Amino acid sequence: MKKPFLFSVIVIGFSSILTQIIFLRESISGFYGNELLLGVVLGNWLLLTGIGSYLGRFSKGRLELFIITEILLAIIVIPSIFLIGIIRNFIATPGELLPLNLVFFYSLLILSPFCLLSGFQFTLASKIFSREKKDKAYEASRVYVLDSIGDLLGGFFFSYFLVFFFDSFQSISLIIFLNLFSGFLLSKNLRRGREFKALISFLAVFFFILLSQSNLSLISTEIQFSPQRVLAQENSIYGNLVVTQRESQLNFYENSFPLFSTGNNFSNEEKIHYAMLQNPSAEKVLLISGGISGTLNEILKYPEIERIDYVELDPKIIELGRKFLSENLKSEKVRVHNIDGRLWVKKSKEKYDSVIIDLPDPESIQVNRFYTLEFFREVKGILNKDGTLALSLSGGENYLSEEERDLNSAIYKTLKRVFNNVIIIPGDTNFFISSDGNLSYDYGKRLEDSKIKTEFIQYYLPGKITEDRIDYILSVVKEREDVRVNEDFKPVSHYYYLKYYLSLFNLDFTFTLVIILLILILTFYLTKFKPLPLSIFVVGFSGMALEFILILGFQILYGYVYEKIGVIITAFMLGIFLSSYYVTKKIRSRGFSTTDITRFQFLLSLYPLILSLILLGISRISEASIIFLSVEILFPVLTSILGALVGAIFPLAVKIYFGKKKDIAKTISLLYSIDLIGSCLGAYTGSVILIPSLGVWDSCIFLFFLNIIITFYLWLRG
Repeated sequence: MKKPFLFSVIVIGFSSILTQIIFLRESISGFYGNELLLGVVLGNWLLLTGIGSYLGRFSKGRLELFIITEILLAIIVIPSIFLIGIIRNFIATPGELLPLNLVFFYSLLILSPFCLLSGFQFTLASKIFSREKKDKAYEASRVYVLDSIGDLLGGFFFSYFLVFFFDSFQSISLIIFLNLFSGFLLSKNLRRGREFKALISFLAVFFFILLSQSNLSLISTEIQFSPQRVLAQENSIYGNLVVTQRESQLNFYENSFPLFSTGNNFSNEEKIHYAMLQNPSAEKVLLISGGISGTLNEILKYPEIERIDYVELDPKIIELGRKFLSENLKSEKVRVHNIDGRLWVKKSKEKYDSVIIDLPDPESIQVNRFYTLEFFREVKGILNKDGTLALSLSGGENYLSEEERDLNSAIYKTLKRVFNNVIIIPGDTNFFISSDGNLSYDYGKRLEDSKIKTEFIQYYLPGKITEDRIDYILSVVKEREDVRVNEDFKPVSHYYYLKYYLSLFNLDFTFTLVIILLILILTFYLTKFKPLPLSIFVVGFSGMALEFILILGFQILYGYVYEKIGVIITAFMLGIFLSSYYVTKKIRSRGFSTTDITRFQFLLSLYPLILSLILLGISRISEASIIFLSVEILFPVLTSILGALVGAIFPLAVKIYFGKKKDIAKTISLLYSIDLIGSCLGAYTGSVILIPSLGVWDSCIFLFFLNIIITFYLWLRG
């Protein structure tokens, strides 16, 4: 039974990490997720898995029960994925934002069956594996190592293969059949093995027929967007794209968020002409995103245009645009580039008369990169003399809420740091035009002189751009003296957007703080302030928060290169595996004490300080060869080191804590659950509080002091 069981433990880790990634991707579409919502979903995943692990201590360690958990995991994974995809249709309409409390409770409910079983299974496997063994701590630590091998393989397999060729339901089929196959192998030597094998064989045939004869992804999408007619669905490494039709209107969605609808010429005219009329003789224009909606056609109305560089990250968007709206991309003057807009600006050798950014509010840290001081400086470097930069934010015709004032003020203040002149065209959407040259609000005369034909804005301009509205919006953004400038490593505009998002549902951060407080109470109840469990909690918290910072740093410096972020995640798993394997092997040959954990905890406390200095250094480098080395070598190495520090402490803690308690089930269930609960809190606070409000530098300082305090606590109480 030994080899099949070793395989089964690897399957635990493989299934867990792969299902986690797929759940998070589906949550982006199902809940329309930014970092706030993804942090909540990931936090719920880790919390539930930790609770499941703790409940595993009450199991009797029977192999039959382990096989049953494998069968149940195979059965529930499809309904769970399906439900998280269609839940929006029952609680909201496509494109509608969901309140944070609903995301929390619905994701908690949907994730519960799989996560509780998965966590329960880990502790159960540890009990079975260490049963009738002399060195139970060593055998239990081997389960952790095997689980980390599964995590590593799952992250690698998804990042380098599944994400490119399969949708979520096709990917999840691998988990189903691996768990069924594992259960089949383990059933051979059981007294009731024949019944288990018959059940598993039946389920394998059932799922094969279900997955091969039905397109569950399309069925889920049609339910999600009902009553609209789904014309196309495409999965890319960046998300899920859907084109729907309602009467004669086509609607384009990315991860359930509406990109644009056909026939909305008024919006297209506003996005383009407020920028272009400042320089009607512009020859070269850079458009970042949104071109297939019809904005390209508005730019082409200007007779002097020679070239438009249209940058769109996801090539699938262009493919759908050519399929359904080919007239918007047919001009020879338009050059389409599938690359991150920030990277294009950083590398571009061209000079432009106008740069137009057609992106949503800084609702995520990924999008916030296009609203920072550093980016505006990069844009200024590719503008011709008196060239213009145009972008937009949520606004209001005659009134802005406190949260909208903070958001608009931060961007205005940031733009003023770079450009001599900044004007705002007020409305439901506020348009910011920036330049070192002269800018004018006299759009009516400019439109008339240019002889550009428009359908809508020529009639709206007299009532829209009035002196009292201009005075109001300028007074609002200038009076917010306490609002900070938005920077790459201090993404305050994203924090202000989160406050704005919560205010739409009469919520604030109190809800999040209450959840965090409850988790802390649970932690203190489980650890009873004992040094080793508290250390494991802080390690889990710090590991997750620092992984957020590494991914954020990578995105800010080098763009949203999904494959490379997959490398970072895989590198983290590799570090955990290597260190946990090394420490587990050493457990048998030498004695360990709390002093050893104290040393690792001290090294972990130094990591955020060193990381912040490295990020600061490479953020000031623009040389292509050094950037390449950083992407290919430095970030994976940094992440592996973090994983190694995190992975080394757990098996040490198991060995030492078991020596005091002499109960392997209680030791594993407590320490593993505490580790995951700490990671849960790291996911909540890292995505919601630490990085958005404190920024990278202050977050690193906070993590340094937190780990130093625990280091001294271990030293004093060890």
